[in-house]
Amino acid sequence: MRQTQKNKSKAKAEHIAVIDIGSNSMRLVMYDKLGRYPYPLFDERVTAKLGVGLDATGKINTSNSKMALEALSRFSQILKSLEPHQIIVVATAVLRRAKNALKFLKSAEKILGHKISVITPEEEALFMVNGLTNGMPDLTGLVVDLGGGSTEIAYVQRGEILNSTSLAIGHLSTIPSDKIRKKIHEVSWLKKMNGQHLFGIGGSFRAIGNAFLRNSNYPVKLLHRLHIKSEERDEIIAKLENGERLAGIPQGRYASIGVAATIVHHLFDATNCNDLIISGTSIRDGLVLSFQKDNYKKRDPLHLVCKELAKKNGRIAGEGKLIHKFLEKTATASAKIVLKKSELQHKKRLIRAVCLLANICWHEPSEKRGKIAFERILSLPVYGLSHKERVWLGMALFHRYEGIRTPLNSITSADKILTSSEQQYALAIGLGLRFTSIFCAGYVDFLSDAKLSVSGKRLIIFLKQDMIDLMDFHSKRRFQTFAETLSLQSEIQLVQ
Repeated sequence: MRQTQKNKSKAKAEHIAVIDIGSNSMRLVMYDKLGRYPYPLFDERVTAKLGVGLDATGKINTSNSKMALEALSRFSQILKSLEPHQIIVVATAVLRRAKNALKFLKSAEKILGHKISVITPEEEALFMVNGLTNGMPDLTGLVVDLGGGSTEIAYVQRGEILNSTSLAIGHLSTIPSDKIRKKIHEVSWLKKMNGQHLFGIGGSFRAIGNAFLRNSNYPVKLLHRLHIKSEERDEIIAKLENGERLAGIPQGRYASIGVAATIVHHLFDATNCNDLIISGTSIRDGLVLSFQKDNYKKRDPLHLVCKELAKKNGRIAGEGKLIHKFLEKTATASAKIVLKKSELQHKKRLIRAVCLLANICWHEPSEKRGKIAFERILSLPVYGLSHKERVWLGMALFHRYEGIRTPLNSITSADKILTSSEQQYALAIGLGLRFTSIFCAGYVDFLSDAKLSVSGKRLIIFLKQDMIDLMDFHSKRRFQTFAETLSLQSEIQLVQ
């Protein structure tokens, strides 16, 4: 796999562009800050359907080839204007399989001025798994990328690939259902997947997930890590196989979603996997991550993104870090008071994240800050968050701005994803952030001279004598509300 580099200004030096030429669509994605958690600055998708008719003719259709080359001409012009430091161009199944692939490749490379790497099935499996496990390092299950011309399948155990295969079938395939079934059942190791979850990658899986969201009462409209139980999955798959046009299926997918549903049907039949979990990742995520610096690969992507957002949108440099230092011990102690033992997992990680994000909406209109903060968390570009974790973060930030005057359920039903104790804890942490952020007024040195502690049934703040004037009536009220939400009594103690 080849890539090119250019010596550009510092502002552009960290940008990386990826062109992904697939059997159904092509994408140009520009990522920001290579070496940190990659964030897409620009993402354009063109449906060229290079793989249409491939089963019958073995060749790329002439008219679709022309459409694809026109799109690449546009991509080329965009790249000349944006001047990224690195450009990577990859192609997958259609250019592995087509008899006239070389002709298309020569034309495409001339237009782009870059070599196109036709990645192997093994590379494709590695990139798809790495893109997913970057946010879920302990993932175990069957990972499937259903494309237009091929289906990549890998069994992953605690983040490592144990088995993988590539099947020359995709949602653009024209072979009958019984032959699709035969190809899948020929993979002997799939029979050992009984009871595993299946993680679905690609536009067809996202369409199935979107249909589920549009035709159910699920309270959060999020695709990545959407968990669809087997009974609900089977119902949707059966309807799509029978040609029903369900709400949520993009119009461009109507023609091929039935075949995709058939492939998914036979995959679950052959593996006896349990539930379907939708992934929002792609091979591009794994590809870009392969160019990350080693020291960033070891760091939590959630905290990297939170730091970047705080840096760009926060009030004062370093404020979130000091808020976290001030609240961390109290937040940890109060978690044991409010939450059940089974709900404590990963809360330290979330506490750090929410403290870093405490003031990302300070510049928004005051009456909209809570809602904007909640929605920003739902769309946070981090694949390692479950829906429950994402809603918890959003709820805590909502109450950081809204206090107790507005309940979250007045703007969304997302709170239904959390248990009552998790909601109580999110409210408490939100109120803690609210008190702390307003109390220090952005002057973070105040937090260095104050201390917060839980002792028995008391929440105590220790203040120096020269800070007592900061604790006016309203600050005392916010502190008291914070304590009461944790079923604690508030107390102020002066120290030398």
